[in-house]
Amino acid sequence: MKKVSKNRIIIFLGLIGGLASWPLLELVLSMQASFSNFLLFFITATLIPGLFMGLFMGCGEGILNKSLSRTLKGALIGLFAGSVGGILGGFAGQLLLSSMIQYFPESTSALLLTTRTAGWALVGLFVGLSEGVRSHSFRKMLLGAAGGFLGGAIGGLLLEILSRYFGSSIPRLLGLVLMGTMISIFYTFFDKKFSFGVIRVLNGSQAGKKYRINQKSMDLGSGNRTMIFTDYDGVNDKEIEIKVDKGVITVIDEKIENNLYVNEKATNKTQLKYGDVIKAGSVKLLLEAE
Repeated sequence: MKKVSKNRIIIFLGLIGGLASWPLLELVLSMQASFSNFLLFFITATLIPGLFMGLFMGCGEGILNKSLSRTLKGALIGLFAGSVGGILGGFAGQLLLSSMIQYFPESTSALLLTTRTAGWALVGLFVGLSEGVRSHSFRKMLLGAAGGFLGGAIGGLLLEILSRYFGSSIPRLLGLVLMGTMISIFYTFFDKKFSFGVIRVLNGSQAGKKYRINQKSMDLGSGNRTMIFTDYDGVNDKEIEIKVDKGVITVIDEKIENNLYVNEKATNKTQLKYGDVIKAGSVKLLLEAE
């Protein structure tokens, strides 16, 4: 059976995040009159999509690696990051609107569209940050933030246009789905565009699966690592490391008994090139260009 690609799973989760946020957002919109001020309403309406999109997209790596602990941790971090983005996005959008309307009092509609779009871009930025935070990778945080920001801006603009000019719950639903999809599309685009290559599994239960090298340091093992091989013999936890320094990819064996091989030659540390075959325990891996 053909394995579903990482990109498709992440994009699907972004879409589901947008879809899941719709019922609660509609409830909040129906209760607008009960809010004590417009700022609080504005922030709440921005918080909800950020919360759900962060929650679902944060699960991505854990689902891909079939790791319950990573899924739960990613979901919690994504939920928190998306919520922070929603609060800051709502507050920043309203603050920006209040500041700009003093200078352009006749352009309220255009300003509202612009400032709300800026708020959604901030939501996307924080949603994109979450996986980098979970994996303690500053590089992934930067790439995720860049992709999330662009996706949030484009998706948020579409959401605002559909909400304001078609004025009903169904167009809003479509807008939320589009925004979640745009955030995840741009997130995966940056993740792929700036990767150093991919590690493809050649044998066993994960044959054909690919791990993208998108961090400066990735480890391979049987525990809750970057690359998880619990169902392979002789692969102990956190003993093999893939490092990237100035574009040079190196594989390192922290313990001699792991029996690391590159192109059938035993090694403890070797600079890799595309096409090299790595063997650690019973798992065989191929380094490929993206």
